[in-house]
Amino acid sequence: MYKVYKQVKRFLENPERLEEFWYSNETIWIDWGEYDEDIISYFNEMMKEKLEIQLINNNQTLWQ
Repeated sequence: MYKVYKQVKRFLENPERLEEFWYSNETIWIDWGEYDEDIISYFNEMMKEKLEIQLINNNQTLWQ
């Protein structure tokens, strides 16, 4: 995760290097339609200690 920190810090210190930041391996693009488990997988690819998830249906709907 230190690489992510350094990449974000470098961008904030040099915002004119936006292109470099967008296409770095430390930037993760998440679409609003992504499945929750896919988002966890994206972050797990970057981390030494992997996250484990358990999806539980709480019987609540997002749309009414």
